[in-house]
This record gives sequence, structure tokens and C-alpha cells, in this order.
Amino acid sequence: MHNILNQPPPDDLHGRLAFTVNSFVPKILVEGKSVLNVGCGYGWFELWATRSGVARMAAIDVTESDLETARRHVQDPRVEFKTGSAIEIPYPDRSFDTVVSWEVIEHIPRNTEPKMFAEVARVLKPGGRFLLSTPNRHWLSILLDPTVLMIDHRHYSIGFLQQIAVEQGFRLDQHVVKCGLPEALDMWNLYVSKWIFRRDRFFKEASLRMTDRDYARPAGFNTLFAHFERTD
Repeated sequence: MHNILNQPPPDDLHGRLAFTVNSFVPKILVEGKSVLNVGCGYGWFELWATRSGVARMAAIDVTESDLETARRHVQDPRVEFKTGSAIEIPYPDRSFDTVVSWEVIEHIPRNTEPKMFAEVARVLKPGGRFLLSTPNRHWLSILLDPTVLMIDHRHYSIGFLQQIAVEQGFRLDQHVVKCGLPEALDMWNLYVSKWIFRRDRFFKEASLRMTDRDYARPAGFNTLFAHFERTD
């Protein structure tokens, strides 16, 4: 992910990121554990994991330039950055207790989702956990996503992901769909401000507060979170 604004990983988390670490990821899956982040981006999850007592943190992204920001801002000896992809994870079998992947599966080559789940299953220890988030497949979330046509930004149903997961030796532990129009509007704000005007969000504080309120609601249609357990 090219950091065109030269932004550091956010320290003050809001919206999806805040919900991920405060409500979706049990700290028991991180504290004292070996954790892999597939598609680490700027390194926000690595910062949180080091503060949450992770024993060993591995983080991969596709190119060295994608890792540049994370390497610069996350310099904890427990964290290792490597180039690698979701369908070719550069670690041996049974290396990790937990694997996470936030907003990544929709960007891998089309029809390689089973390969991603197979690779995650390979590097997980028996009983290990795989947690991910991705755009939810709902007509309104698709309609409100400008990147569907621009970059083949795909949306997934829990049924589709669960079927693949079971075939690759996982069971679904839990899932939740969060957020709606406010998150979609915040994403439009981000896309326009960043890619057209080369600046941070317009009315940033108000936009982030809006998504925080949206994530405080019990359900939505926009973002799918799923938690799988390796069963074999």
C-alpha cells in the first residue's frame, strides 16, 4: 500500500480499527502468542499487538515499498517484517498461534480465496485461530463502494467464506457485520481527499466520530468480521 501522504500508522484508533482491537480480537489470542498479520499495511495492528503482550509478531505485505512505513515506525524486536502474499506465505508449517488479515482478501487475485485459506491453515498450529475483516456482500454496501468497478474491490458473504473455510480445515467460531452509511461516507471522504486532493480527510475529527458512533451500533451491512478455528 503506497503511502502517498507519508502518514505514520495511527496511534489513536477509530472506526473499524478501534472495533477490531477493542471488540473483535480477544487479547488471549495475542498476549504471549505468536501472531502473523497477512497484509500489514502501515503497521497499526503491530503497534497494538506489541502493547498487548504479543510474544512474536510476523507481518507480511507484497513489496518492500509496502512495508516501508511499518518498518520505520514499528521497531520492536518482537516484530519481523517480510515480503510475501496471502497465497504464498513465507513461513514454515505450524508457525503461529493466530493469523489475522484485515481488508486483504478482497484484493488478492480473483478465485484464489481457497489458496489463501489453505496457506493460513498450513502456517497455523492445530487449534490456531484465523481472524479477518472484509467488505460485506450486501447490495447497499456494493452500491456505495466506488472501488468495485475501479479496482475490482470484492465483497463477501459469510456463507461463501464459511464454505471455503470448512473445505480447508476450519470451523466458523463467530462473525458479525458492522456499520452502514456513515462508514461508507467516511470511505468516500478518504478516497476523494487522499487520491484526488492528496491530503487527509476533510473534517477529519467529525468524520471519525461519525464512524465511531456507527460501530457502537449492534449491527450493520458494510463490514464483515469473521473468526475461524483450525480443526485439523
